[in-house]
Amino acid sequence: MGETGRLTVDGRAYADRFNRMPPSGFDQWVRFALERDCDPDPAAYEALYQDLHPWMTSGLNESLFHQSNGFRIDKPSLLMTHIGTMDVVTFVVNATYPSGAFLSANNASVPSFISAALPLLAQAGKLFHFVLNRSAFPRALPADKDTSSNSVYTGTNDAFSHNSCFRSTYTKANHRMNHGFFQDPSAFETENLNLPIFSESKVECYMDVRFPYDAMPKRSLHIDTIAWGDKKNVLFWRGDTSGIRNAVDAPYKQSHRFRLVEWAKTYAKKHPDASYDSDMSPQDGPASNLNKFPIQVDIGFDAFATNNSVFNKKVQDSYSLKPHTPASYAYQFKYLVVVDSDTLPETLMAYLASNSVVLYSGVFTDFMNWKLKPMVHYVPVQLDLSDLEERMQWLKDHDEKARKINANSKALMRQINTRSYGECYAGLLMLEYGSLFNSDNKL
Repeated sequence: MGETGRLTVDGRAYADRFNRMPPSGFDQWVRFALERDCDPDPAAYEALYQDLHPWMTSGLNESLFHQSNGFRIDKPSLLMTHIGTMDVVTFVVNATYPSGAFLSANNASVPSFISAALPLLAQAGKLFHFVLNRSAFPRALPADKDTSSNSVYTGTNDAFSHNSCFRSTYTKANHRMNHGFFQDPSAFETENLNLPIFSESKVECYMDVRFPYDAMPKRSLHIDTIAWGDKKNVLFWRGDTSGIRNAVDAPYKQSHRFRLVEWAKTYAKKHPDASYDSDMSPQDGPASNLNKFPIQVDIGFDAFATNNSVFNKKVQDSYSLKPHTPASYAYQFKYLVVVDSDTLPETLMAYLASNSVVLYSGVFTDFMNWKLKPMVHYVPVQLDLSDLEERMQWLKDHDEKARKINANSKALMRQINTRSYGECYAGLLMLEYGSLFNSDNKL
């Protein structure tokens, strides 16, 4: 963002937009954002306001973090009890930590995206607590008030039976029967908690707050140097068998990744000339027949997500694993499919930054991909893949529009798939979150 394009967002503009005063330290955050070439307009970080909205009126207090909610604050030492894969952490400024510090019971490292915001939080000067989810799975799904439930749900059926938002949002016809997370995930760590738990990702209905982790941004390890016009007209996907519990007694064939590989298997029978095997040399057959079909298909598993030998043999017998290839191998192809794994698909941001167009089907969002707009940054595909062939036809008939979608995705990735964006997002999130925390501990 050039100097002339920078916006001045003062307290009055903030108050007009949000109908409240900005958090303490907001002016410092604006300078913080400008120094990192981030957008200083809070509207550019809308997802964090959506996540914090449930507490905007009621605020937050220490009682939420007491034992009744599965956590215990040890106030004298300001150290938190470590619970499973979640840590309750305190931000504190005092004589020992005049510039601010994060304290946790098990001395777990706080993500560096938050640490970068220490000067902002120290200037705000307020004590508050927050929960870090060390698992990749979202956690907080409060049960309906008119039902009773244990703190940890026994599985997806238990969660559906106790949360009406879950039932109405993820219907059997749309999501529940087409995505492994809603059927029998490899791990289901959802708890009956009404807490703003800081998590890597979430799906709708969860109370988790999307948050930049050190594994992000997921930037491409290889720069795509193949121009659009030089790419092969191939629909490509590689991935492991994650996305559902890998066991013969699980409904794995109904999960999203198995549906995709099964779709490709059926499509190859229907259109033999459309099957492209990039693992074969040109003289071996299909790889030399690119001109026989407008868009060819190369989709398959390249790894198992489990050591379950019985399950793995069953998958190998049904689908035959393809050789594993690096992520950059996909860049020779014009059309790249992305579907969820157990949670977020790791290839999404890298592929969006490439010179290929992405066809995407998923339910998880994080602090970056909520900005993605269908048919602007990617081509959407239904979870049951019922429109995948139709999308392929659209891509064939609208090459320039597909190229424009790719240009849009690359431009967005240059803005948000950066460390600077993560620091700006985390800094504003911590200021807004801290301003909601009602504590008698004034620093």
